[in-house]
Amino acid sequence: GQKSKSNGYTNKYKTYQLSLDKVVQGTMGDKGKNFDFTIEFSGPANASFTFGTEKVKLDNSGTGKATIQLTDKSPAAVITGIPSTVKYTVTEIIDAKEGYTTSYKINDGTTIDGTTTSEQIMGKANNAVVCTNVKEAVTPTGIMMNVAPYVLMVAVAAVLAVVFLRRKNNFEN
Repeated sequence: GQKSKSNGYTNKYKTYQLSLDKVVQGTMGDKGKNFDFTIEFSGPANASFTFGTEKVKLDNSGTGKATIQLTDKSPAAVITGIPSTVKYTVTEIIDAKEGYTTSYKINDGTTIDGTTTSEQIMGKANNAVVCTNVKEAVTPTGIMMNVAPYVLMVAVAAVLAVVFLRRKNNFEN
C-alpha cells in the first residue's frame, strides 16, 4: 500500500464566502438596535462552513442554518468555506409593527423587497447580501383636513356674534 500522496497532485477544492451586512436608514431608524437574521442553507450532506469561531453544519439531508445578529454599523457577518453548489435564503426576524421597510441587495445587483430573500445559489464567486431597513417619521397629514371645517365654523360664528352683538349695543346707546 501507498503511505503518502504521490507527487504532482494538488488539492483544488475551491470554496467561497457569504457576507451579510446591515444598513438602517430614515429619520426614525434605530441604528443601535440588534437585528436578528437566519440564513438557511441547502447543499451537500454533512458539509460545514465557518462563521467566526462557530461551525455551520449541514445535516444528512443537506440542510442547516446560521443565526446572526447585526446592527447598523457592525462589521459584516462572513461565512467562509461554502461550496459553489450551496443554496441559501436570508430571513430577517422583525415584527411588522416596528414600522421598518426591508429590502435586500444581492451581489450589488438584484434588489428584493420584504424580510426574506428568494433562494440564491452561491455559484463560483463570493456573495454579498446587504439588508436595508428604512423607517421614516409619520407626518399627521389628515388631521387638519378633518378638523379645519369645524374650526372655521367656530371662528366664523365668533366673528358674526361679535359683529351683531356690537351693533345691537351701539343701536341702544
